[in-house]
Amino acid sequence: MKQIAVIGSSGGHLYVLGGKDPQALLDEIVRQSNAAGFEVSHMAFVAASASLDHITDKTTATLWTQTSAGPKASESSSLEQANKLAEAENAKIAAAIRNGEVDGLVMVSADPKKLNSDVIKAAAEKKIPVAGTGGTSMADARSLGANVISASGTTGTTNRSRAVGYISAFASQ
Repeated sequence: MKQIAVIGSSGGHLYVLGGKDPQALLDEIVRQSNAAGFEVSHMAFVAASASLDHITDKTTATLWTQTSAGPKASESSSLEQANKLAEAENAKIAAAIRNGEVDGLVMVSADPKKLNSDVIKAAAEKKIPVAGTGGTSMADARSLGANVISASGTTGTTNRSRAVGYISAFASQ
């Protein structure tokens, strides 16, 4: 079974289009992956309590990771602390990519230039396919050498249509 990693965040505009409910968003990605014969093996998804376009010192967040039981959230903490947890999880994902343990990468409103930079560098090095949403983040990933096979913005999409788009791109490879 092909292994997929998921990275990203609840985003700015995505927050109002599914990112506010990370459980539903991530479960849909896992469900569509499984239906296509893929497995989500790794995950680092920062879910903020508000749109990342409007954060304050009071913004809290959780880090969602993949477990044998499915996506699971950390305890809520400051956004800064959740990002520190995400850095460690991203390092694990980058190592897994470099070790050949990940066959594809899904980016959901990711941060290729900062928080997710090591994962993007690893994906570019190994030339694994990358699919995702978030216009700026996908353009940034492409400019860093990622093998982007599918990219779109967030507006006009739902959790299901995003997940179907990601997985359809991998299935066509």
